[in-house]
Amino acid sequence: MDWAGQRTDGAIAAVMSSPSRLSTIAVLFDDGSMKSTEELRDIHMNIETQNNPEMASLAELIKEFTVAMLTNADASGALVSHPMTPLAMDEQGAIWFFTDSRYTLGEDLAAVNLSFANADTSTFVSLAGGAQLIHDLPRTEKLWTSFAKPWFPAGPSDPNLTLLKFVPETAQYWDAPNNKALRAFAMAASIVASKPIGMGKTETLTAL
Repeated sequence: MDWAGQRTDGAIAAVMSSPSRLSTIAVLFDDGSMKSTEELRDIHMNIETQNNPEMASLAELIKEFTVAMLTNADASGALVSHPMTPLAMDEQGAIWFFTDSRYTLGEDLAAVNLSFANADTSTFVSLAGGAQLIHDLPRTEKLWTSFAKPWFPAGPSDPNLTLLKFVPETAQYWDAPNNKALRAFAMAASIVASKPIGMGKTETLTAL
């Protein structure tokens, strides 16, 4: 098993590799700070207080997610998906991301889907809505995190840094018991009974 240092635009990642695995152990930023991959996984979006009850329910569902998949149509009409890190959910319920203006997200962002999935907790959320690209330096500075520096080394004023604002219109979610033993028991009971038993719930939120 070998150790190596790998530089990636403003950060050095300590890498542990073996013939069957390559995994990042820690990231050292140019400002001297270092974060482990465990800390990276603990970055959660900043969620402002939601006055809409359904939006508050949505915020509770997605608050622990660190990655979402954004799906929209490209120029040919084909559906394409992109992994995105949600940074914040503002008081109107819009979800904000950083994106690189050099890489296209498709021609049409008027109708997009944003999905979240956690197999460990059996929580799955699908949001339908619209998105737009925005250049807003004050908001970018407010949302800025050192974890974005490897991709945007010039910081909030990086010329390639663009905000993506996603506004949800409807949400559908599936939520099963968190305990794996309970889920296994519910699955077994459902098979015996030939109908869902204790498999959690699904609901659609439309008043967002």
